[in-house]
Amino acid sequence: MRSEPIRHAVRNPAGMAFLTAIIIMCPLSFINTAIIFRDNHNLTWLTVTIIQFIIVAVGLMISIYGALQKPAELLLSEGELTVNGVLLEARDIQVIMKRGYFRPIIGIKPHGARIVPVKLCFRFIRDEDKGIADLGGWAAKNELTMVQKRFIRWI
Repeated sequence: MRSEPIRHAVRNPAGMAFLTAIIIMCPLSFINTAIIFRDNHNLTWLTVTIIQFIIVAVGLMISIYGALQKPAELLLSEGELTVNGVLLEARDIQVIMKRGYFRPIIGIKPHGARIVPVKLCFRFIRDEDKGIADLGGWAAKNELTMVQKRFIRWI
């Protein structure tokens, strides 16, 4: 007999450190472009700095888009987990990582992945203690490890 899946509302973590770095880099890149153009009208360097500015601006837009997305749902069923529309069987998960103590970020690292995919990285919106307890219980029931560890997620 299958039991009802456990549901929790989750959100993509904002990545405030990354967002802050991008916000600082954007004006610096623009100033760099203006200085290079003023000093030596070298089209090669101007092109390089404009490309750099565009890359930084795109990174900023991606970060803001990720921070403003609607909340998703985490479903914990027997032997499988669904988060951000991605269905994972328990056997496909290498480890579940938790980063931080206040408003922790959860990362699910699949087998064969070197870093945590963004779609498998989330933060609980409400009642995070219950959410982490439910996720830990689901991991234990499916013989997975849940560790307190810093992890890298891909953009």
